[in-house]
Amino acid sequence: MLSLRQAEVLRAVMVTGSIVGAARMLNVSAPGISRMIRHIEEAHGVRLFLRSGRGLSATADARALFDNLEVIHNRLERINRHLAESRNDGVGDYAVGCSPGLSHALIPAAMADLRRRYPALNLTLDVLHVDELVPAILTRRVNMALAIYPVDDKRVVCSRLAEAGLVCLVPASSRLASKTMVTPSDLEGEPLIGFERSVFQNRLVGGVFQAAKIAPDFSIRVRLMSSAIPLVQEGLGCAILDAFTVGRMAPERTCAVPFASDVRIPLMAIRDAHDDLDPTSRRFQDCVVTAALASGAMVRAEQRSAAHRSRQ
Repeated sequence: MLSLRQAEVLRAVMVTGSIVGAARMLNVSAPGISRMIRHIEEAHGVRLFLRSGRGLSATADARALFDNLEVIHNRLERINRHLAESRNDGVGDYAVGCSPGLSHALIPAAMADLRRRYPALNLTLDVLHVDELVPAILTRRVNMALAIYPVDDKRVVCSRLAEAGLVCLVPASSRLASKTMVTPSDLEGEPLIGFERSVFQNRLVGGVFQAAKIAPDFSIRVRLMSSAIPLVQEGLGCAILDAFTVGRMAPERTCAVPFASDVRIPLMAIRDAHDDLDPTSRRFQDCVVTAALASGAMVRAEQRSAAHRSRQ
């Protein structure tokens, strides 16, 4: 019979894809994980993992077990979380993950709001790239993640909290700084800070210029929206960014001007599909909505009402 501990080890190896990763996840030694995997395979007469120089890959037999292993894991997590929440609401540890652009202004504002409500709560902010979001949630590295794009993975739930338009971040000395709205044609001939061709922001911004039949001059390219901000501060060009990245106030030596475009960037809250929204996560989500409203984002009526109620 498979024990709960063995089920936990099997799941950890399958989630992380390696003995070392599973050992880190469970805070035990790697040799101990290896011995337990061998014991399970020998005791049940089944091969669960194929070993190679790149790590472990689950066999068909192991993959057939994964959904049930997830059920066991998530039910235990719910029990532990319920016990912890019943004992201490707003006390303990809470980890937030977010895509890089959100770490510049929006999430710090939301975390400051949460800290004012729960001074005893220990907070962690983890900046995650797109391929790190789901593993961070499934391994409990973070309680909740926020991103400016939906995640297509049945193991997580994505909730749209708000959406925001684009802004043109320009050097404070730019001729565009005094405008109330910047159009694609205003940027013709201007040095622009664009994005690497492989990232979705490049397709998004490029589509706006293409629709306007303008050939943009991307003299510098970056991978992350947040990387464009210091370049604008140094006067190297203008950048088209989402309002969530820029936040309530434009960074020093810059000016944020609304950009004429129908593009809307979503703000997504992402959590484990097997989890209910716990009280601390619900309150943090309300803090995020409040911060999004302050940055000029459009928020759904039910989200706005929930954030308002939580402040009363």
